[in-house]
Amino acid sequence: MKSRNRLWLIPLGLAVSFPFWQPLFASFLAIHIAERPPAENRDQRLQMEDVILNQYNQGRLELVLKAAGVQNSEFETEEYHLQQVDCLLMDDKGESTTIRGGEALFSVRHNVVTIVDDVQVETQGGKYRLTTDAMRYLTAYQVLKTATPVHLTSEEAEVHGGSMMYNLRSGDFRVGKRVVCRL
Repeated sequence: MKSRNRLWLIPLGLAVSFPFWQPLFASFLAIHIAERPPAENRDQRLQMEDVILNQYNQGRLELVLKAAGVQNSEFETEEYHLQQVDCLLMDDKGESTTIRGGEALFSVRHNVVTIVDDVQVETQGGKYRLTTDAMRYLTAYQVLKTATPVHLTSEEAEVHGGSMMYNLRSGDFRVGKRVVCRL
């Protein structure tokens, strides 16, 4: 009879010593998976070489972007860095504009291509040539813009200016900030 009265001491001892043995028991029962960084810290870097990106608008080819290399930043998946860029833009009339540059940044969220490092633009089969340090192409509006000095040459004229905007849809061309023109 005495041993039966002592049986209640086992659950009492387990309850009192719970803070001491619980962590060991919990780690023993836990499922161990290889340690991975949290999803927001995982490396989601993309790197590609010799890439061609095409953009269509209502079934019509609007943009062909060729790059020697493309990568996104470590944590930002909506911005792509491109090297050795060759971009072909098509307007509504089927005429093309070619842009070349050393590097570019393509923002998917804003639909903007920013080209830098010795930017060269040729329109209408080489009739007009433009050079500048940096240029943006707003894909939604089909507009080329730059706030850096530009040098535009054609058979008829040579124009220097501090900024430029060219609308591919309408063909409107504007050079601003201290414009010098030689005819």
